[in-house]
Amino acid sequence: MGAFRLFVSVASAVASKPELLTDRSLEELASLYEPYAYIGSRHTLREGVFRDAVRIAQCAQERGDTLEDAVAWWYGTRKWRIDSGAFPDFVMAWEGTGAVGDGALVELKDSRSGAIASFNSTLPSSHKKLEALTELVKDAVRRYEACLQGREGPEERECFYLVRTHRAKPQLCRLSLVQGSFFETLPTSELLTSLWEQVLEQAKVPPKLRGAIISYLSQLGREDIAQTRQIARASIKPRLRIMSEIVRKGNPHAYPELTPRSINLTLKLPEELVQCPTEQDRAQRSWAWIEDQCQKESIAPLQASEFALKLVQHRRNGLHLVLQKAV
Repeated sequence: MGAFRLFVSVASAVASKPELLTDRSLEELASLYEPYAYIGSRHTLREGVFRDAVRIAQCAQERGDTLEDAVAWWYGTRKWRIDSGAFPDFVMAWEGTGAVGDGALVELKDSRSGAIASFNSTLPSSHKKLEALTELVKDAVRRYEACLQGREGPEERECFYLVRTHRAKPQLCRLSLVQGSFFETLPTSELLTSLWEQVLEQAKVPPKLRGAIISYLSQLGREDIAQTRQIARASIKPRLRIMSEIVRKGNPHAYPELTPRSINLTLKLPEELVQCPTEQDRAQRSWAWIEDQCQKESIAPLQASEFALKLVQHRRNGLHLVLQKAV
């Protein structure tokens, strides 16, 4: 399933119990959705892990006699309760529906202030390949989907970010499921190339040498850079880490359309809706597109009386559609 089901699952629960907006961890809020092909917070959400393992146990009896056996096969280890801390926090189960976010990677970002928490283990992006993830994550996803769907899902997955700001101030709190396009306004390769240019300039590398050096460095992805290095005679193993922070123009919660005490689904506006001749036509066609997404995810159509539809002009990446529920 995909982004609309996750959004509706969280929004409906918080609307019925508004205190959940700030009183529950993002892991607990995200676990209101199911099924997941991978759960990172396995110690915190072990009951959910067992719940999802029922599906594996039902379709793969040869995996063992108990739920513990099923989970151990799913994650490839009997020490599955240890949280890996690797990107992503969740992977939604791929079901081939064609819905937005079907099988997406979901990362959680929680903050007590108005800024989005730093990204320590990845550069935020709109898509990532399973091959770029850790062995634990990609193997768990492939086992789950091969077992439940009879085949593996696509290699490239959409990225979504469940973001909460102002958790310490309930009257200002906002919660959003954000498509990665809101953060990735430059391709990752171009971003890293510009990073190397600035580093080499700071190191006072002569301009005539920079081009040649950058042509080699730009071939390294973030995962290549982050590898732990073995150094002869060294008592430590150094590792470079590329961390990132979201600037204000890339923070959806800094836009006035995303009001306090709201839960939001923020998506890049589909191209067919960008071309609408009038705002009225765009609104009508947007609701029709949303209804189509709900049908793909087998959820009830969303009512305009309960959800507001807004457009946000991203200052660096075009129009985004926001589906909003006030709390």
